[in-house]
Amino acid sequence: MLSHTTDLGHFLVGPIKQVVANRKTWIDSRPKGGGQVPPLPRQPVTNEDYVGGLVQFENDARGSFEACRIITGPQQELKFEVNGTSGSVVWDFERMNELQVYVNPGREPLRQGYTRLFSNPEYPFHGHFNPGQGTSLGYEDLKIIEASRFLKSILEGKQATPGVREAAAVAAVHTAVERSWESGQWQEVGRVESGE
Repeated sequence: MLSHTTDLGHFLVGPIKQVVANRKTWIDSRPKGGGQVPPLPRQPVTNEDYVGGLVQFENDARGSFEACRIITGPQQELKFEVNGTSGSVVWDFERMNELQVYVNPGREPLRQGYTRLFSNPEYPFHGHFNPGQGTSLGYEDLKIIEASRFLKSILEGKQATPGVREAAAVAAVHTAVERSWESGQWQEVGRVESGE
């Protein structure tokens, strides 16, 4: 859990410097093969139901993360919220074609509420799928975009981003998260070399 969340944090805010995290497994066995119909034999669960923690980014920004696979309510709420002194942005995968933006330039008297932006043909890739305003992209469209970018990087002989380096950076954060589970303390994230 948390690979997409960590990757989003890196993309939006920058590299993560240190973490402190906790975990919990409430359901310690599940039916073998993931089936729902009894009487399937049960097997031990080998990963967490919940992970949460705090992060400090290299640019000194602070953040929190949380993931739970057994809660009810959200269906696929991969969500981020970035707050700063001049504005904020909020995005939720369940409403993936919408971005909420709050801008307060010069710290003017507070204006109430966010402005909601919709994905449309003005943004990269969107126009290849839907040329009209107000027509959303779907999950399948995102997979086609990913495959296209991957194939383009092969044809050009050039590593695209995100790539192996970004995946290694996510793995370095998760290694620090696991160390924090054991120690109960803040852990430094190992550096990932550029390889260039």
